[in-house]
Amino acid sequence: MAQKKYSHRKMKKMMREDEFASTIDKVINGIKPHKTIAVSGVVLLFVVVGIYVIATSYTHNRQDSSEKMMSKALEIYYYQPAKGETPKYETPRAQQEAALKEFEHVIDEKPTRSVAKRARFYMAADYIKLNQLDKAIETLSALFAESDYPFKALVGVKYAALLQNQNKLEDALKVYDQMADKDISQNTIKDYVLLQKGKLLKKMGKLDEAKAAFNILVEQFQNSRYEKEAQSQLDQMGS
Repeated sequence: MAQKKYSHRKMKKMMREDEFASTIDKVINGIKPHKTIAVSGVVLLFVVVGIYVIATSYTHNRQDSSEKMMSKALEIYYYQPAKGETPKYETPRAQQEAALKEFEHVIDEKPTRSVAKRARFYMAADYIKLNQLDKAIETLSALFAESDYPFKALVGVKYAALLQNQNKLEDALKVYDQMADKDISQNTIKDYVLLQKGKLLKKMGKLDEAKAAFNILVEQFQNSRYEKEAQSQLDQMGS
């Protein structure tokens, strides 16, 4: 008989269920020798199982609902009319205003934490496109402070670039410093962060520090797509 194949998502679900079933077996085996508490133990166990099933179902449904709302908002954000198609929106600004409204709706519906953070990230991107830069900075600042890597690095890069464009160079440098201090296992775009940090330091006239950032990139990330650019920067600086 041919072996039945499962999708990666299905396999993960089965593994979680197997782990949970194993835990139940251990609890049942643990209460068997103690017959005086066996009945109450089994009753309690199935109460816990019931709560687990309800909670798991609720979480799964909530995640699906959140993702659907997020997909709708992203569809508007990235929309481009096909060749010969009449655009759905009168202007690019009208499109981004519509996208922003959808992202706000996602937040209002109390989505899962991961979806909420992604929605806020795109809200900040919309604020930038709509030239509401103070709102963008406020949103990215809060998101950067409360996020974990690797998502934190994506937020940080956008946040630092915005600060730099606003000529808030010292603030931008602090963001790059925080990200550059992390190991590659946490900050998976550390090579890009080092490149941008080096360029910013060069712009600020801090040449020795800029060279140090470029050198770390060249020495530690030899297979990086940014290694050649970092080396070019060093050559220009006479390193």
